[in-house]
Amino acid sequence: MRRREFGRLRGLDGLRAIAVAAVVVYHLGVGALTGGWAGVEVFFVVSGYLITALLLAEWRAGGRISLPRFWARRARRLLPALFATLLGTLAIALVAFPDQLVRLRADAAAATVYITNWYLILGNQPYFATVGRPSPLLHLWSLAIEEQFYLLWPILLWGALRLGGRRAAGILALLGIVASVAATVSLYVPGTDPSRVYYGTDTRASGLLVGALLALVFVPRPAAEAIGSPAPPRPVVAVGRRLLVELVAALALVAIVASFIVFDETGSLPFQGGLLALDVATVALIAAVVSPVGRVVPGLLELAPMRWLGTRSYSVYLWHWPIFAFTRPGIDNALDLPVDIALRLALTVLLAELSYRVVETPIRSGALGRWWARWRSDVDPFPHRLVRIELLASAVAGVLVVGLLGNVAAATPVVSTVEVPVADVDGLVTPPPDADASQEPAAIPTAAAAGRTAGPTSTPEPTSLAVHATARPIVDPTAALDRDLGKTAATDGTAATDGTAARPSATPGIALTSLTRISVKGPVLAVGESVLIAAAPALATVIGSFRLDAKVGRQASGDVDALAARAAAGQLGRVVILDIGNNGYLYSHDVDRAMAILANVPIVVWVNVSVPREWQDRNNTVIASYASVHPNVRLVDWHAASAGHPELFAADMVHPNVAGSRLFARLIGDALAR
Repeated sequence: MRRREFGRLRGLDGLRAIAVAAVVVYHLGVGALTGGWAGVEVFFVVSGYLITALLLAEWRAGGRISLPRFWARRARRLLPALFATLLGTLAIALVAFPDQLVRLRADAAAATVYITNWYLILGNQPYFATVGRPSPLLHLWSLAIEEQFYLLWPILLWGALRLGGRRAAGILALLGIVASVAATVSLYVPGTDPSRVYYGTDTRASGLLVGALLALVFVPRPAAEAIGSPAPPRPVVAVGRRLLVELVAALALVAIVASFIVFDETGSLPFQGGLLALDVATVALIAAVVSPVGRVVPGLLELAPMRWLGTRSYSVYLWHWPIFAFTRPGIDNALDLPVDIALRLALTVLLAELSYRVVETPIRSGALGRWWARWRSDVDPFPHRLVRIELLASAVAGVLVVGLLGNVAAATPVVSTVEVPVADVDGLVTPPPDADASQEPAAIPTAAAAGRTAGPTSTPEPTSLAVHATARPIVDPTAALDRDLGKTAATDGTAATDGTAARPSATPGIALTSLTRISVKGPVLAVGESVLIAAAPALATVIGSFRLDAKVGRQASGDVDALAARAAAGQLGRVVILDIGNNGYLYSHDVDRAMAILANVPIVVWVNVSVPREWQDRNNTVIASYASVHPNVRLVDWHAASAGHPELFAADMVHPNVAGSRLFARLIGDALAR
């Protein structure tokens, strides 16, 4: 089958539409598809199949494969839209979120050379858990894997075809699948963060190679029709064969959709055979779509709306995540959730359509070359008025999008310049010498006054808190330490010191305008994340001096590592306060390690989490279950105490403000006083 005969397989556009819709719904965070992230796996299988089929068509036509020409086609197809997304994302950040530019420079550099997945692995950046603004370029990890496949697989395929034909190539693909699955099995540890397995080229190559294997063993019917042309007549075949193909296609489609519903990133199923089963279901559906027999399911996938979304799936995938990262509901804007979802989807569709019409299609069809030739010949490069109007409309729409996002960002209460320490904390937190029940909590000193780290004694040095960076003005939603941390709490109905209106009492029945110091015997160690950093001054007022080991954005595995280091140094003390699980899922492997380390600590005060994220309820269930079976653990139900009281939190609804910090500290004090 010649390259020109391998037209567009329209049913595969419908399959792409299903895959990208699953990913978009998952990233909306509405809870409808807990496994929608697996839509990327469907993309991998389709890409592996199509790329291999195209290379085989070229091999059959002339007995050779032109690697430079193949790579040039891939570059013309992928790079323009990617670069447009990178430039657009950077432009939005420059206008509306300048605090993101420093991180985006490294993210964009990794994306440009298609190594985002390894960049994320080496940086220990999880995919399934993040508090604060995620990188708007996080999703480009999957494009990096595909591009790495496009660079390596054609060379291996060409070599196998020369040595032993399609049989040798099929064996090569099969061995690659086995190796990739083996890597997944060996690297995945149940109960731990699966990001290494999720991002790895070695562990995710199986989906691409399963698609490639299908292309090597099953030659599709000629798809001479392009989008918009009538489909070729299907041959008359036996009823039994047709029913079998229809049944396989229907079951495969159901299995794909079911995986989007059943898969859970915290469970073992996807990484212990689930993704491979999804690969098999996808190739079964592809075989039915490209065969001359199937009608019902392929017909559904060839419906116009499915084809429309499928042909723009690449643009939708590129643009949806930056839009979502910049328009988080309740954080970046105060819109109702349905309105916010509609806004996000509308912006995604608008930018995807512009990318498809103005960037992808013209460049893929050689329009740039034709325009350049017209310019050089002094001929109007845009002879049609419709083209001029389209270009003008695109420019105006782009300006409107940037302006709209800027207005949304400007309206958020999260982005503000604050003078707070946002670095990691490792040292002693002490109350002011004259702190009593009627005073404000001690402010965390800046690094200039925090150069000393205490030893493992229960008598700390005065006013010492080691901070690994200088306090500085920031505009940093990811740190999420709101300007409220620098205000005087106004929970008694008085006006705040910055002139803002008073807020009502935070929690009925609890006097938050005063904190009671309790006596704690023995040294206290507190290990946690940025929530604990925010509450540290109030906690010092309640329990006195304590050692704090906390890092902004730290995952539970890092907290457990900190506990292990403290245990090795003999610094656990008599009381350990834990505030972990705010930034991502708690996995059983990490919690088991923590409980083993803390087995001989007389009192462990474990504060559960109150974060508006999908892992909140699951983490609290895990914490409660472990607290119930370990007699040295005292559970502090911060979630229940703060539920329904947004006035206790900074604008991100994760970190406690001054009023929230007082309640947080009092709950811990009550647990220790029991």
